[in-house]
Amino acid sequence: MSVLTWTALRGHSEWIENCCFSPDGRLLATSSGDETVRLWDLTKPGYPAIAVLSHPDSYAVWSCDFSRDGGLLCTCTDSGGVHVWKMPPRDREGNLKTTEGHLVRSFCSKDSHGFPTSLYRCRFSPCFNYLAACGVDRTIKIWCWREYDVFQATLVGHTNSVEDLAFAPDPDCPLPNFQIASCSRDRTTRLWTGRVGGNDVQCKILQGQGGPKWALAVSFSPDGSLLASCCSDGTVQIWCTRTLTEPRVLTGHTSTVWSGSFLNTPADRLVLATCSSDRTVRLWDPVSGKQLLQAERVMSGAADPNLEELFCCRLSPDGRLLACCANDNNVYLANIDGQF
Repeated sequence: MSVLTWTALRGHSEWIENCCFSPDGRLLATSSGDETVRLWDLTKPGYPAIAVLSHPDSYAVWSCDFSRDGGLLCTCTDSGGVHVWKMPPRDREGNLKTTEGHLVRSFCSKDSHGFPTSLYRCRFSPCFNYLAACGVDRTIKIWCWREYDVFQATLVGHTNSVEDLAFAPDPDCPLPNFQIASCSRDRTTRLWTGRVGGNDVQCKILQGQGGPKWALAVSFSPDGSLLASCCSDGTVQIWCTRTLTEPRVLTGHTSTVWSGSFLNTPADRLVLATCSSDRTVRLWDPVSGKQLLQAERVMSGAADPNLEELFCCRLSPDGRLLACCANDNNVYLANIDGQF
């Protein structure tokens, strides 16, 4: 087990459910049950918080996601609110000119009866004209966020709450075609293919020889060739999206795996980071299945005995930093450069 030196980013007053790096690696966004999103400056010592985005619907913020160009951030809340924020502008040296994010658009996800429904995840499409959200109403909704409250598609098929979703990477295709992976409490992981606004949406249920598994998170590799599903039994399934044959199963975690994040390192090595209720974060070679690194959250040389959950883990775009969100209301960063 590796010992990493972690820097705690403190400021949230409730658990942190989700985090994401900006595409240039200069910012980290964290979403929390304290009804805010915080932006942390990763270019300065100690990674200070430089902005707090307070949400108008005053409910827990479950998710956040940067657009591919880093200019926008989408968030979703427990009350069904979906919000799009414009990030603060930068000067020629890349420094932020202001510490305020501007709320561009807000709308609400509603169920079939017209009532607001809690959302768990929201994601921008690769071209970032569209965004998708999922939650307790068992559907995935896609909006053209530039048009007020306009649904472009509703994906129906899951029979329980949808925990997570991910767009397949396709940044070079401006057309509104999509491929979305989703996972649900109905113990299915699904792959949806279609066209935004079209009626011909195909859905493939992914199931290995072990039978249905409750997956908590899904993530595509940067080229879209692999799909990881993180499961409640402590395993991670790696699917080839071209063949969708029997997945490679990564074993090592001893409890629920809450999150997975792919990255192509500057050395052109594909890695997958996962975190779990077993209090560990692990890095894998998803092609060979080899575990590259295992680390507990470490402060002052000793594991924190009060830590119970690691909800989310992300790798910075340059492969230098690993971020983990914990149930103690803090997010932790470790420098993993040269660790694997």
